[in-house]
Amino acid sequence: MKPGRLLWAGAILLAVALGIAWLSPSDSYLVLPDRAKPLAELVEVEGERGADRDGGGIYYVDVVVRKASLLEAHVSALRPDGADVVPAHAIVPPGSSFDERRRQNLLAMDRSQEVAAAVALRELGYDVGSDPEGAEVVAVASDAPAAGKLREGDVIVGVDGETVATPDDLRRLIGLREAGETVRLRFRSDGETMTVEVKTVASPADGRPIVGIQVQQFAEIEVPIDVAIDLGNVGGPSAGLAFALDVVEELRGGVDGACAWPRRASSSWTAPSRRWAG
Repeated sequence: MKPGRLLWAGAILLAVALGIAWLSPSDSYLVLPDRAKPLAELVEVEGERGADRDGGGIYYVDVVVRKASLLEAHVSALRPDGADVVPAHAIVPPGSSFDERRRQNLLAMDRSQEVAAAVALRELGYDVGSDPEGAEVVAVASDAPAAGKLREGDVIVGVDGETVATPDDLRRLIGLREAGETVRLRFRSDGETMTVEVKTVASPADGRPIVGIQVQQFAEIEVPIDVAIDLGNVGGPSAGLAFALDVVEELRGGVDGACAWPRRASSSWTAPSRRWAG
């Protein structure tokens, strides 16, 4: 084969190899902060003042999270400006999946919005009800004793006949057992109250008895006026501060001052077509 043809063949093979490397996902994730976005049009409050009148604004910053290609993982010059590559376990813990993390962060976003509205309205002098009513399951490890017995959204309200009002109650009552013993959990799911027995195991971190779930505070929050917050497919809890500040701004004003530059109150996590926060 002539040298010229060899060069062309080599160039084609190199281009094909680079194309495959660019399209093939790696085991790592790419984390990229997006631009700051205003909240004014995404937060609707009954009785709000209307359009922003003082030139300021409450903004949030989301972070795009997606699989890095093989080339992006190994060649920093090919990554978008400001992007970092992080190992998979930093985004998806062992025993979980990307979809599970996605669901968890959407639940966290819903709760963040409820809490933000309650905090803001209480600050403004409204009567807000928020009594603690249990420990809500936000994740169940696939290899844990609770797998198949509890699921995300279940609210644990009792352990061995004792009432659970907070996550601390749950940890304390399970902690009264020895690792390997069984606990009886009472929980609410889809409007029904049920009981299940779950064997405990020793925590890898400190040896205390656990059943392999992550929980957050559950409370029925009652607010006296309507507050609607819609960030689309963004998930996670970290924009809660921005939500609360914007609710106050919508009703009373003066939060952002008469500042010509927008103020960023919080950050959140997102991923293209699978956006999340926190």
